[in-house]
Amino acid sequence: MRPASAKGVEARLAAFKDLAKARQVLPGTVVRQSGKFGAFVEVSHPDGSNVVGLVPSQEKAAAAPRSLEHLHIGQELTGVVIRVQPVVLIDVGLKIRGVLPAGKISSQNDADEDRVNLGDRVQVWVSEIRNKSSNRDRPTLILAMEKNKIYSLWNSGPVANLEDFQGLDDQEWYTGTLTHKMQAGWFVSVPSPVANGEPLSRHGLVYLPECKGDAEIGSSVKVRVLGADLEKGHLYLSMRTSPPLRGTEAKLALYRDLTDHWLEGRVKSFGTGGAYGASVEVRHPAAGTMVGILPKAQMDPEKQLVVDGKIQVRVWDVTDDRLFLSMQEKVKEMPKEFLALVEDELGSASAVELLEEGQKVDVRVTDAGKEGLKLALCT
Repeated sequence: MRPASAKGVEARLAAFKDLAKARQVLPGTVVRQSGKFGAFVEVSHPDGSNVVGLVPSQEKAAAAPRSLEHLHIGQELTGVVIRVQPVVLIDVGLKIRGVLPAGKISSQNDADEDRVNLGDRVQVWVSEIRNKSSNRDRPTLILAMEKNKIYSLWNSGPVANLEDFQGLDDQEWYTGTLTHKMQAGWFVSVPSPVANGEPLSRHGLVYLPECKGDAEIGSSVKVRVLGADLEKGHLYLSMRTSPPLRGTEAKLALYRDLTDHWLEGRVKSFGTGGAYGASVEVRHPAAGTMVGILPKAQMDPEKQLVVDGKIQVRVWDVTDDRLFLSMQEKVKEMPKEFLALVEDELGSASAVELLEEGQKVDVRVTDAGKEGLKLALCT
């Protein structure tokens, strides 16, 4: 069977134009969630077959750069994979192609060659811009597929001596650039406070309990210098105004970041015959083990608990001095975005990222033509 021509596809979609004018509501099923571009929803064609349309995201793609001079490190781009061997090349709309090193490819798979395919449309960030020089006959654009892989030692500028950060007032604030987010904490590149002339900077670690807010990779953050360990070559920083967290406070701060996450626990004991609940030991990947309280009201009535028995628990609440756990699923509340939906494209786009594959939705047609079938969510 010959594939339908472009003209034939347009003619077939033309049947939806009357539905768009009538603002008729159609039942549909989400078949694919494509993040910032929107969600693909399958609806029924008047002839009885199925057609997939796009509910576009409100988030607009950034304008394509005109030249290399218009780029900066950390800038987000959308490109197409035009070569995968021996090195991955990305077309981002410039005369030169972007190079995607193996170490900067998304780490979802083990084999680099399986992570991208020819023709894939990918989201990338500018990692490094190597200008034309005596050793290089043309400029080079280095890209990364993960925000956490944008920055590295060689693209953060000349490195400052660790001695520059010795003896500083730990109450003085410095402006740095957030370059990595790791399990143990965040890495921030801080300019040398004593460098003259050429700008020098040094990477320092903000231990997770000392992190504050939810800053993005590449953003400017305020930090205090807690100390410099010359023997280990480490620079320690803090984003908090209060003294560094220690002991149980530091552990609880780490567990607070795992609120509503599920962990494997081990029942330690039952207090007062189990009247209030149980003590359960859990393990945090960075903070280590800690004993939390599993209240009786948060237990699963269908499961029998025994001392030393393994159970799955959810981090329910973390106070200043206690860790509370639960065996029950979090009660899902209706997202405010859905309650605020209106029957137009803007309302549809504001919640499209909340849709999940297989979800049943009501949509209406907003356009049908050369660019395909465009839909909007409606209440």
